[in-house]
Amino acid sequence: MITTAPLYPSEQLRHAVQLLEGGGILAYPTETLYGLGVDPFNPQAVRRLLDLKGREAKKGLILLVPNSVALLPLVQPLEAVAQRLIEHFWPAPLTLVLPAQAGLSSLLTGGTGLVAVRHSSSPYVQALMAHWQRPLVSTSANPSGSQVQHWSPERIAAEWGGQVDMILAGPYDDGALASTVVKVIAGRGVVLREGAITCAQLQQIIPIEAV
Repeated sequence: MITTAPLYPSEQLRHAVQLLEGGGILAYPTETLYGLGVDPFNPQAVRRLLDLKGREAKKGLILLVPNSVALLPLVQPLEAVAQRLIEHFWPAPLTLVLPAQAGLSSLLTGGTGLVAVRHSSSPYVQALMAHWQRPLVSTSANPSGSQVQHWSPERIAAEWGGQVDMILAGPYDDGALASTVVKVIAGRGVVLREGAITCAQLQQIIPIEAV
């Protein structure tokens, strides 16, 4: 089912929340790529999503958060470097890889002890998060390893049919850059992927390294 926006009717968002609470897979637009989301604290839903994408569990997953408070059950106390990035950029297409709270599922961390988190600047994600009010898995809406990163909602529906339980339609830009990914650990910021936010922009806020 594809649900269209205007930024979405409350009834449709309530339905999306009920679907997520029931272990469903939701496709939704972000400020970068179309994403697939599930409840990160439902292991069965996470495994179903990994199976759909053909994604290895050791890669971990990005978690969207509705606000900085939602980081508390996910990450260890923030270092100053991470705090500066959050205060300056979020909400933004900036994913931070941070030390995870003990006990956070290895399905989310990939067994690394780190977890990737982002506060999305997309008004469509923010409308969803206003109803969901907790972390949400975000992974690109395409098969793992696909040569084509940008899948439109129509292609998601055509390729995956009923395996994706609901699609929230919104802006689709096949030229959009992915989020920039920065690992922050031991007081250092390391750029793992340069995307919508440039290294030059980051360098204005913190000293950075690139892998």
